Amino acid sequence: MEGLIHALMRYPLTIVFFIVAAAINALSIQRLGVDQHERLLATFVIAALTTLVAQGIYERFFTHSIRRWVLAGGAVLLSALYYLTMLGDPDFSLIIFIRTGVLVLALTVGFIWIPTMKSKFQFDQSFLIVFKSFFNSVFFAAVIMVGVSLIIGAADQLLFNLSYRAYPHAANIIFVIFAPMYFLSLIPKYHAEDKEAEGKVKWSRFLEVLVAYIIIPLVSLFTVILVLYILLNIRGDFWTDNLLEPMLVTYSIVVIFVYVLAGTLENKLVEYFKRIFPKVLLPIVFFQTMASFLKIQEEGLTHGRYFVILYGVFAIVSGILFSLYKGKKNGAVAILLMVFSILSIMPPVDAFSVSRRIQISQLEAVLGENEMLVEGEIRRAEELSEEDRRLIRSTTSYIDQMNYTEELDWIPEDFNYYRDFEEVFGITPQEWENERAIPRYRSFQRAQEEVLDIGAYNYMIQVQFTSTGEDREPKEIILNGETYRVGWEGGALEGFFVKAMESNLELVIPMEEITDRLLDRENGHQQLSQEEAAFYTETGDLSMGVVVNYLDIQEENGQKSYNGDVYILLGGEE
Repeated sequence: MEGLIHALMRYPLTIVFFIVAAAINALSIQRLGVDQHERLLATFVIAALTTLVAQGIYERFFTHSIRRWVLAGGAVLLSALYYLTMLGDPDFSLIIFIRTGVLVLALTVGFIWIPTMKSKFQFDQSFLIVFKSFFNSVFFAAVIMVGVSLIIGAADQLLFNLSYRAYPHAANIIFVIFAPMYFLSLIPKYHAEDKEAEGKVKWSRFLEVLVAYIIIPLVSLFTVILVLYILLNIRGDFWTDNLLEPMLVTYSIVVIFVYVLAGTLENKLVEYFKRIFPKVLLPIVFFQTMASFLKIQEEGLTHGRYFVILYGVFAIVSGILFSLYKGKKNGAVAILLMVFSILSIMPPVDAFSVSRRIQISQLEAVLGENEMLVEGEIRRAEELSEEDRRLIRSTTSYIDQMNYTEELDWIPEDFNYYRDFEEVFGITPQEWENERAIPRYRSFQRAQEEVLDIGAYNYMIQVQFTSTGEDREPKEIILNGETYRVGWEGGALEGFFVKAMESNLELVIPMEEITDRLLDRENGHQQLSQEEAAFYTETGDLSMGVVVNYLDIQEENGQKSYNGDVYILLGGEE
């Protein structure tokens, strides 16, 4: 408790922001609805980390309390500005999510690095303290969560009923409030309490064994496998192997992380690791960066490829620094990581701005070369090379996924890649050897807000069906003293039927009749009114109707398959 109170006094604004984030989560758990929940949550997390960095700057360079609050006020202001930058996006998009993640990384590295500025403590030592404190707090929080879950479960079973929301509420308090507070209580004041900090940079036997005798040997064995794979397969296809790039990136991240973590560990195996692996890292990262550049030639520059190449440059420079200075310049690696992180999210040189400009210009260039884009108007393709087809597909898909189509005046409004691509460009959105093998999907749904008028029908039976599985058992209805079987039948009939059990009376609405009408509708108009969704037939005194609730149609190799839900209406004169 003394440690938690000390953390609260040392980082008051940081903990307040975590408490507010937990309150927002609590409202969401209760489903009370919070406008812009994701934005607010991201803002308060950024605010907590920014005030954490501000406190670190104050403790390292200042002593006057006024400057502490000036720095804290500046951190709050920067967090507010970050929130304002998110308002331009109507949804919490992938762009905001990635930018927030990169900013969290930069602030975390800054929090670790700042106490080592002009200090006898090295970046490796600060990294070790944060690493140990983080896993201690996670371990304690996890143990508490297990205990609280058992208590909630016991109380629910033995004493009184508890809402299922008790579990997420408990997790919210433990992991969003307690865990950060406990973590901060383990962070020493480097300049004022050197003895405390020195005590926390000592390696425990458990951690030494884990790093030196488990993690480093595993990394070494994986390195041997990776090097052998590269040597045995270094040919044309090797460079564009989809597995190569993420594997090399993951490997280099692990090596750099372990190298920095083991920076202060005195052990023979660790010494060999620190002497050899920076030199092994350089060629492997070079291979990764080359593979990424070749991917750009094939697919164009996307934001993901931007981050991979930027990381490749960072890893190469880090490997050089590790090799030349043997861990004495790891603080420079931290600075480089922060600079690259901020650079990657700062317009106009950020990953999204650069990739957007390149992808759009690449698409417009290939369309112009094939006379498909003339004076700002798009024309369907007449004859295209396979390379141009592939390029148009990949760039348009990326632009559509990132919601950049609004910036293209020549793209129709409400453009959907899979629905409208062929109509706009004159080629299929995917590459197929056989045009008849192209799967085509259409989906229809009745407007649920409309009241369903069943008229003079006596029965309404809900039937779920699929043409690719077994037919469900028909339902039996008694009408005017006669028993009827009602349902769906595939095979030769393929439609909805009503059959009298004791006579030859039968009514059928074939699926072909339904699909012919629906597939003739205007492309993209998928919602059905009751009038559009209803199909009727009758004979004598018996009448039948089918009202489509939803219907999915897939057409491939000239064959149609169905999946849906309908109401079958059955009526007759009493």
